[in-house]
Amino acid sequence: MKFDIKPCDSNNERGSGDIGFIASIVSLFVLQFVALWAFSESLPFRDEITVYQTFCTGARKDEVCKSKEEAADQMTYQVSTDQQTVIFWIVNGDAPERLQQCAVRNAKNWSCRDERIKNTFVREMINGQYRLSIEPDIYSGASDHAYYQVPKWRWWWVRITQEMK
Repeated sequence: MKFDIKPCDSNNERGSGDIGFIASIVSLFVLQFVALWAFSESLPFRDEITVYQTFCTGARKDEVCKSKEEAADQMTYQVSTDQQTVIFWIVNGDAPERLQQCAVRNAKNWSCRDERIKNTFVREMINGQYRLSIEPDIYSGASDHAYYQVPKWRWWWVRITQEMK
């Protein structure tokens, strides 16, 4: 019986193929993680939705901030269609608060009225877009400085660049 033993080739093609395969698998997992993070707010079975808002320190023209943009605190809303309730809290803020007089279809579509001493605050989520209005409108003409909702990635970009300065 005779054995043919060949020396190892340092430029083995199979070895470089293994590295490429592993890199492909790692890249696929990273891509899936990023996609899940980016679209986690739009999953249909969620009963919570986080609103990411920024505000413009100067005037906004045609819904574009022409000056410094800053990230506001994140607000999370937990919605119960069975109980017709909405509970919200500011991330890293105070204790949760239950909103009053709510009509709830799902986490992305609801409306609550909070009647205070002089004003009524109406918080609404319409197709995933948050809106706060005050009746009577005590801030008329001040909408140039209002908070406005942005996608999660945009909020994080503003927040990171804001902290770097």
